[in-house]
Amino acid sequence: MRRHLRALLFLVYVAAYGSFIAVTVAAPHVLAAPAPGGVNVAVAWGMGLILLAFVTALAALAMPESDR
Repeated sequence: MRRHLRALLFLVYVAAYGSFIAVTVAAPHVLAAPAPGGVNVAVAWGMGLILLAFVTALAALAMPESDR
């Protein structure tokens, strides 16, 4: 079960990163738009991806060992 949940977390991150790449390729002007905090969308999204990586890693580490 733990392996499946970790794979799900990985797929969530891959989807988030893939959407960032898709927007970068298809609509780069979107990334240049201003975001809250005085930065552009690209910087905010990139920082969000870094934060998501930490959160998914911590979630995977916090999962209990599978029962046997």
